Amino acid sequence: NERSFTDSYVILQIDKLLKQYSENADSQTSTIIDRREEKKKSLEFNSKLDSIKRFEFESGTTFSGIRKFVVFFEEEIYFKSNMKKKNEVQINKEEFINELKLFNFANWKEFYNNNPKPEDREMWGIRLTFKDEIIVYRGHEDYPNIWPLVKRVLSKYVELESE
Repeated sequence: NERSFTDSYVILQIDKLLKQYSENADSQTSTIIDRREEKKKSLEFNSKLDSIKRFEFESGTTFSGIRKFVVFFEEEIYFKSNMKKKNEVQINKEEFINELKLFNFANWKEFYNNNPKPEDREMWGIRLTFKDEIIVYRGHEDYPNIWPLVKRVLSKYVELESE
């Protein structure tokens, strides 16, 4: 029992750190007033994620091909991908939406391209489909600061990198 309590405590602490990191990773604010407005915007956007209809991720180059991962939020949640799936893992809707909330999309730019001369043209895109709206984020060899968490979440379901 003592071990399970400790394990649970560590998990809660990691979750708390991830939440704090995600709230600040792509923040564009410098004042407390701006920070409050940004937090309000994030909460509004994250509440919208509860009604998401589709999440689409794609990444790759014209030479290596485009990797795709699409989650459908219908009567049952399921995903399709052209990447190798991990052990027939199933997606839990509540868990996946909570992970999407950690990405803090409200702080993202629509387009990332800070590299003036991209070398291999690694492109990526994320499309969020709602009942009456589609929101798209994309980039060329440039990513939001939270990108390592995005890759970590997606790698629970598919092998993002070919071995």
